Amino acid sequence: MSTGKYTSLEEAKDEKQLKRFIKEHPSKGNEKQFDNMLGRMAKNKPTEKK
Repeated sequence: MSTGKYTSLEEAKDEKQLKRFIKEHPSKGNEKQFDNMLGRMAKNKPTEKK
């Protein structure tokens, strides 16, 4: 890994540098919106058997 570029997730995991990855890739999110979206995605709708 060369210095001066952003760390990829794979590199960070392999080289035990997750704190550096987190510092380079900040993010913000809305926990309630995420939970609602995940809940909608996870609902299992019955399917017709043929």
